[in-house]
Amino acid sequence: MTVITREWREYPILTRLDSLDGAITDFVVHHKRTYIQIDSTVQRLIVPIKNEQYQPEYFHKMINLADSIVKEENSKDILLIADGKFYVFEINEDHYR
Repeated sequence: MTVITREWREYPILTRLDSLDGAITDFVVHHKRTYIQIDSTVQRLIVPIKNEQYQPEYFHKMINLADSIVKEENSKDILLIADGKFYVFEINEDHYR
């Protein structure tokens, strides 16, 4: 069972306005929410997202430590690079309301 501490709860939600580029150095999954740390410095919360073209379809089930993540500013697309393969997920901002 994953314990979500106050530190993890305070991660800012990743929005289309953010940009990310780096390796996943730590993460915790709680209720399909993914709390990630990039290059040991940047921390973001990724609300539940999925792409039905992949198996498993949920982002939180595909990531691992050392995977790379790229997200350009003003884009809803998150690119996950895992085991040399590229996966695209779209941020669903409906979760923010």
